[in-house]
Amino acid sequence: MIDRFVGDEHIWLMDSDHYAVGHLPGRLFSSTEVAATGDGQKFAIVSEATYIANAPKAHGAILDLTGA
Repeated sequence: MIDRFVGDEHIWLMDSDHYAVGHLPGRLFSSTEVAATGDGQKFAIVSEATYIANAPKAHGAILDLTGA
């Protein structure tokens, strides 16, 4: 499942040899302290990434499928 919001009417065909995951500029990894409860220290790790298609024609999709 690529995304829980993608419906059953689409099939995505992706060749793993021709894509990569990249980080958005300035959003590699950062940590931020969050509110402490008790004696523990808490923090959140934030990162934003995106899909990079190195060869867009190596991928495909089957769209508009119906259950009938």
